[in-house]
Amino acid sequence: MDSVVTEGEWSFVFFNRRLSHVLLKRPAPNDYRVQGIYGGTVEIVEPQSHDLRQAEAMLAKLPFNLLYARLDLVRVNGDLALMEVELIEPILSFNLIPDGVERLVNATKEPRDKTASEQLADKGIAFEVIAETHGNNFNILKRPDGMPDEEVYPLLYDALADWYGGPGKLG
Repeated sequence: MDSVVTEGEWSFVFFNRRLSHVLLKRPAPNDYRVQGIYGGTVEIVEPQSHDLRQAEAMLAKLPFNLLYARLDLVRVNGDLALMEVELIEPILSFNLIPDGVERLVNATKEPRDKTASEQLADKGIAFEVIAETHGNNFNILKRPDGMPDEEVYPLLYDALADWYGGPGKLG
């Protein structure tokens, strides 16, 4: 990726789906690796509004609520492209953000809305999505005894819409 060398790699850090901070990682001269062990640098930056909107749209595609996430992005043809989503053990660069730990601690204390998939689980409904060549299908794995299809299917549609980015994006 030429843009890694010319511009760098962007890391958008979110707590409870809200932007905490953005890192710009740049390689050393005559290198393409942004990691510090290869001479790369990391700095805190303010993203352009269109870059933030792109990162938020990518994060919105994830079908579950997250305490934290780091999206690693590079620019391709003028737009940001996703390279990696860190959800398990991200480096959040708290050494560069004096109040970063406090932001994360506060995020753990906030109530969060349940996704449609979590709401289904609360109702005792489980399903799986089966990717197919021409669209997707789903199987209902579990439902409360006696719950009719006309009650289950609208709930599944909402959960699938969450997964695919909102109503009208299924297909």
